Amino acid sequence: MRTAAMTAACLAISAVFAQAGQSESGTPTSKTSTLGVYKPTKLDTYTEYGGLWRTDRTFESTIRLSNQLSISPIDATVTLYMADGTPYLLPAVHLNSSGVSTVNINDALQKTPESILPHISSFGSASVSYKYDWQGVVYAQMSMLDIPRSLQYSYPFMFPMSTMPNMAGMQETKQTKPSAGPTALEGLIWSYSSHSKVFLSFANTSKKDIDVRLSVLGEDGEETESRSVIVPAMNTVLQELKPGRMDDADENIRSRAGGVRIEFNGDPDNLNVFGGIEDDEHGYSANVPINEVVKGGSVTTVAFASPGVMVGKQDAMMGFPEHLRFEPYAYFRNVSDTPVELSGKVYYGTAQSAPLPALTLPPHQSRRLPLKEVIGSLGVNGSVTLTFSYRGPQSALLVADGSVDQSGNYVFEAEARTTAETASKSSIYWTMSNGFDICIRFGTRAKKQKIFC
Repeated sequence: MRTAAMTAACLAISAVFAQAGQSESGTPTSKTSTLGVYKPTKLDTYTEYGGLWRTDRTFESTIRLSNQLSISPIDATVTLYMADGTPYLLPAVHLNSSGVSTVNINDALQKTPESILPHISSFGSASVSYKYDWQGVVYAQMSMLDIPRSLQYSYPFMFPMSTMPNMAGMQETKQTKPSAGPTALEGLIWSYSSHSKVFLSFANTSKKDIDVRLSVLGEDGEETESRSVIVPAMNTVLQELKPGRMDDADENIRSRAGGVRIEFNGDPDNLNVFGGIEDDEHGYSANVPINEVVKGGSVTTVAFASPGVMVGKQDAMMGFPEHLRFEPYAYFRNVSDTPVELSGKVYYGTAQSAPLPALTLPPHQSRRLPLKEVIGSLGVNGSVTLTFSYRGPQSALLVADGSVDQSGNYVFEAEARTTAETASKSSIYWTMSNGFDICIRFGTRAKKQKIFC
């Protein structure tokens, strides 16, 4: 679990991880002028989609909503879709100015109308709609938490890529709809132990069935399994698979990574795909990075970083058990047709640094970067910043990094970000109730890092 019993979320807030002059999401914030408060005139409907909720076993799913307007309240409408596509419209959620709210899906399913009862399921998808003059006014996030099994996943709701906000005029910009040609998504997967499995959800938001080809790839890019998955119109389909070889010792299993390839014909907006690593034997959970493949692109220098990665023993004020020790991890997958030479550094203390092992990633191959010896030799207890760079296409690498304790129960994903100037960073939700805490990781241009809990 990302936070076994301590924290519901861990935020990375850094002076190097966002585009200049924007919030983290790239959405403009509302402004007042000398003429008064802005008043919407168009009130168009905007809808964002969440690809998966689960209530099976002991999962509890919650939709977190945040109003980005500081000048006025707004109402949002949540629709749950059962696995067979049956919609369940929930009462409107009123969000105060800059306010947040949550919708507990488990509770909502207990109040399902009789007409929907025959269709009720233990997983599905969801949408959030609102009316305003531009996209991005209401943000939503899905949280899936299984406390007894110590598992946690969090996914953002996504707006269709066919409409994007115009940053200068805060007006919607119509994009050319993608053709119904081939679409390919690539994912990075790994295992914590022989008990680990991967789940993938496919939520079809269109009125037509989608035929998906799902391929499982080994660390050298070889196909180890393939299957055809039919996702009927408006339906959600959940698939499970075992990543790589599982007949080895756990330490060797953790040293390997692999991939998934998802191919279908159609508009990328019509299929939402999310995934996770699940190991309830150890309480280990992590999100699976999945991106659309962008072929070609100019070769450039790409730099990215992960601040506040926990290592060794943590400060007592953070509330971890005395015996816990954290070790960083980093998995990479090259999804391009170009070899990638990856270099990196670890920053610790007062901007001290040490080089990380170089890593060669041939096209379509996956690797784990060995960090234990280098970082272990530094004798650091607390947190470090990991930085990486390579020459190649901008979207050549999928990355999964973070830290995990020796039991596998406490997992903190770092979510490496491309380095750039920033004006601000924000998170849509935090909580400190019911035994949860919040951790905020800071990284600076001077490569200093700090975690506040």
